[in-house]
Amino acid sequence: MSFALTQVWWVALLPGLAAVIIALFTRQQRQISAALALASTGLSFLMSLAIMSAAFTGGQSALSTTFGAYRWTTVGSQSLYVAWGLTPLSALMLVVVTLVSGLVQVYSLAYMKDEAPRAFSRYYGALALFTFSMLALVIADNLLMIFAGWELVGVSSFLLIGFWFKKPAAAKAANKAFLVNRIGDLGMLVGILLLYSYTHELGFGANVQAIAKGVIPATTLGVIMFLLFWGPIGKSAQVPLHVWLPDAMEGPTPVSALIHAATMVAAGVYFVGRLFEMFVLAPAMVLNIVAGVGALTAVLAAAIALVQTDIKKVLAYSTVSQLGFMMLALGMGPVGYKAGLFHLFTHAFFKALLFLGAGSVIHAVHTQDIREMGGLKAAMPLTRITFLIGTLSITGLPFLTAGFWSKEAIFHATWAHNPGIFALAVVAATMTAFYMFRLYFLTFEGSYRGHAHPHESPTLMTAPLLILAVPSIAAGWLDTGMFGHAIDRFLAYGGVGAEQVHATAGMDWPLVALSAAIFAVGTGLAYAIYIRKTVDAAGWAKDWPGLHDMLSHKFYIDEAYATFVDRVVLGWASVAAMLDRYVVDGLVNGIAMGTVAGGEGLKLLQTGRVQTYALIATTSLFVIVWILTRI
Repeated sequence: MSFALTQVWWVALLPGLAAVIIALFTRQQRQISAALALASTGLSFLMSLAIMSAAFTGGQSALSTTFGAYRWTTVGSQSLYVAWGLTPLSALMLVVVTLVSGLVQVYSLAYMKDEAPRAFSRYYGALALFTFSMLALVIADNLLMIFAGWELVGVSSFLLIGFWFKKPAAAKAANKAFLVNRIGDLGMLVGILLLYSYTHELGFGANVQAIAKGVIPATTLGVIMFLLFWGPIGKSAQVPLHVWLPDAMEGPTPVSALIHAATMVAAGVYFVGRLFEMFVLAPAMVLNIVAGVGALTAVLAAAIALVQTDIKKVLAYSTVSQLGFMMLALGMGPVGYKAGLFHLFTHAFFKALLFLGAGSVIHAVHTQDIREMGGLKAAMPLTRITFLIGTLSITGLPFLTAGFWSKEAIFHATWAHNPGIFALAVVAATMTAFYMFRLYFLTFEGSYRGHAHPHESPTLMTAPLLILAVPSIAAGWLDTGMFGHAIDRFLAYGGVGAEQVHATAGMDWPLVALSAAIFAVGTGLAYAIYIRKTVDAAGWAKDWPGLHDMLSHKFYIDEAYATFVDRVVLGWASVAAMLDRYVVDGLVNGIAMGTVAGGEGLKLLQTGRVQTYALIATTSLFVIVWILTRI
């Protein structure tokens, strides 16, 4: 057994140590801070490659359920362990996280070069912490450790979204992300505690065995798994807790790439995949909810993206929508397991490429408004071609892009098992093709509409784009016969209910034709409106003002939350404040004031005259005798 497997915890620990060293010792040395973060992530990437190689050659047999455990504490007869281990899925995710994180850090050397030394070091320390948190979550082998990594991911995102904390919008966005995720995390924590109360286990495998034995009543198990799913609803920005992710664009653009591609939002989908056997064992309603939430999210976010004019907001809503695709696939049960996680894998590359490409554009034109862009293909050829590759991948250009193969797998999983979900996926995919090519055409084609002097970004920014362009095309080929369906070594489902999965021979050509039609319709409509201008988009907005306003206001979900907080939460808070001030404090202060007043009254009896004391004693005696005679 290789060193990389037995010492897998070093993959996560190296970036964590770098974060600690930067925070304590190198806050003023920007070059050293960046070097520490890059070196630690690079070493973790190399170890991850070794682990992935072992998983590829040996499959599950090469990986142990648990490679290490440390007893954290003992309460009564129960011991709690910090445990780490590997599965083929986690081996694949280690490579994705370390590769994308490393490229983001290289890119940031140029993008963040104007930051002061202390801020620059703080940035790289937070990136290292973010990487450590996600890697710890990935190698976690029980619910205790995965929850710890889960919360560290939330803290890291708070630090990075609010990196420019003196900017009010950034501080507000960081708080919003943190608080909205607390809602999901609370449900997840309650679910973990309820599960533990029945099984007295935190390990994934042990809980699966306990559930399979019927330790938990079916209805209770359904409630527990629904509560556990609330965590991914928050982290992976699913409706109704999706509202934090678009606002998170206030952070530096490289941070957006990391959040959207390989860390925070990926955590929710990974969590469902890691606990998938438990979801399968739960009542069918749970996975139906997962699929329904995913489908609603995919369509809703895609519709909102149609009218966005901020380049990062378009990509943010595309992320929300693509995460919905992953969830709806997982909601299909064992038949959708591979498809959902395969899309998580391919999405990491083309979404990182798109966000870093957007950062390159923003760096050149100093605006995020796509209405002030256009014609950038001549000034930024490398950014343009790589951004086009990312666009083709997310929209699913047949056969040639990674996104086609993973989205095709999702269509295949939903087509036969839930036609309603399949139809919603088709609608969302069509809108994706339209809004992504709308973004591409308005940014790179036509004539320049801004006032800056566009130029290509430096090599430190374009090199990561070129590297990410390769898997954005080729990662999907891992599910083809040309590469022996290599992705099955990592994502083939072999757990409870695996008998439902049937291997398919060859392509499902009707679905391929549908995918091609979706791509052609979405792309063609965007071309007709924004290049040929044969269709007047502004006229549509005027003809359908209600629909346009609803999309522009994101279905008024943020306004509904604001109204609820203002009228209900703050209303009850004011009532509670009044009760606290006038009832609770009044009672406490009243007792104190009554005691003081009583003391003042009794003080009048202390006259120093024997006659007064004799009168009081005699009167008291008569009162006592009178009371006793009445009993």
